[in-house]
Amino acid sequence: MDNKNISVLIVEDEIIVAMEIEIRLKRNNFTVIGIAHNNKKAVELAIKHSPQIILMDINLKCSKDGIQTSIEILSVIKAKILFLSAYNDDETQKRIEVVPGASLLHKPFSVGELISGINSCFYEKNEMHKDEVLLQ
Repeated sequence: MDNKNISVLIVEDEIIVAMEIEIRLKRNNFTVIGIAHNNKKAVELAIKHSPQIILMDINLKCSKDGIQTSIEILSVIKAKILFLSAYNDDETQKRIEVVPGASLLHKPFSVGELISGINSCFYEKNEMHKDEVLLQ
């Protein structure tokens, strides 16, 4: 599988975690367009680069959390959101369901689970795009 065609933005406020994810993705030939450590940088990078997939930590230590940031980004660009979270409660799950087409990957996760989650998001996004084109 050619992962170079998949562009990914990493939104994670823990710098070491973000760097580790970036290293793993690059080793698996994904195109990492950047790392954002807060909501403002996430929006800026997303608008500038239009990534296909956004890996979004839910608990950002800033004015908006990952769910609010995702909604803001999706109001401007089309992307798939793969939330990364250690939380598995009903409240978080309900909030995620408000974000169109979002998926959730629970921390801690393996490299295989991360790659599988990204690929699932990517191919789901492309299938939805094909359907939109066919309907026009």
